[in-house]
Amino acid sequence: MGDSLFGSQIEHPGLCVDDDSLASEATAFAERTASPEMRARAYLVAARAQADRFALSGDPEARRAAVGHYQAALAVATPGRLKRSAWTEGWRLAAGLTPVRLRFMCYTPD
Repeated sequence: MGDSLFGSQIEHPGLCVDDDSLASEATAFAERTASPEMRARAYLVAARAQADRFALSGDPEARRAAVGHYQAALAVATPGRLKRSAWTEGWRLAAGLTPVRLRFMCYTPD
């Protein structure tokens, strides 16, 4: 049940969710789930939330946090799509580049 709720509430949240709270919820989920796949998915969500924050604010602490979450995802992910995503997205931030796309950006149209 918890893994199902993760997908609907954390991995695919509603609009305008704060990046820090999303990262912290995903990290907390990663620390309590027994499934390595779910743990990798949770760390990937946390990394993407912090990467968005870095892209929008340029905050170096957000970049460091994102890189750490990508490393955690790489450590627990089995070879496959999740591991490729963590590597592909993580190296950009490790090199100081911004993400290719924002995942959790909140905006209001004019």
